[in-house]
Amino acid sequence: MEKKKGGRKSWHVSTLVRRALNSKSDDSYWGCVRELHWRGNIEVFQAAKKYCNSSKVRERCFGAEVLAQLGVTERPFRKETLQIFHKLLKTEASAKVLYSVLVAISHSQESKDVRGTKIIAGFRCHPSKDVRYGVAFALAGRKNSISVSTLIYLSRDKSPDVRDWATFGLGALIELDTPAIRKALFNRLDDSDGDTRGEAMVGLARRKDPRVKSFIILEIERKNETAYNYVYDAAEEFGDKKLISLVERQL
Repeated sequence: MEKKKGGRKSWHVSTLVRRALNSKSDDSYWGCVRELHWRGNIEVFQAAKKYCNSSKVRERCFGAEVLAQLGVTERPFRKETLQIFHKLLKTEASAKVLYSVLVAISHSQESKDVRGTKIIAGFRCHPSKDVRYGVAFALAGRKNSISVSTLIYLSRDKSPDVRDWATFGLGALIELDTPAIRKALFNRLDDSDGDTRGEAMVGLARRKDPRVKSFIILEIERKNETAYNYVYDAAEEFGDKKLISLVERQL
């Protein structure tokens, strides 16, 4: 019988897998998954690969979530993992699994992998907002034309969460400055979602776009405490001392 008194670090891989799949709480589930990430050996890789081929949605999600950061920084099975993910994206029907795979890819995808980027971008119109969010998450921070155009498209998505992450990916995660990116960010300055508006402000302020100043002032006048960090960051990025002083006085 396995001794479990030492906690997760002393558990066998099979115990961690069983505990994760039978877990009733997120904390317990992700605690086991993180421990498997740190193990990062061939035994864990083979187990996760097997579950990616399972007939059960929960098990396929689990397999993808283990492979997502297997080996943490060293990532010894990165190439094999991407092959598994790309195969899943071609055959998977479950939105839950697609979401797990897309988020997992964000930790492994090579920015120069045009084929892989095209596969991901192909889900930008998926009916599930979670899948579209996964696309934004997977491509955020990538500067290639396919990623940027896909994020611009998703910055207009009907889901505020998708718009928020796509706008964040365009505005804060890349330094690239093009008319198309500025236009996409400017179009979100009057967004109904406060986080999306904030990310657009910060993104334009980082690019020293003079049009953003009046929107920063408008956001100050709303006296919305939850927007304070966005407004302050935008003022600092814009580099206007008077604007920073105004933010400090009004919020």
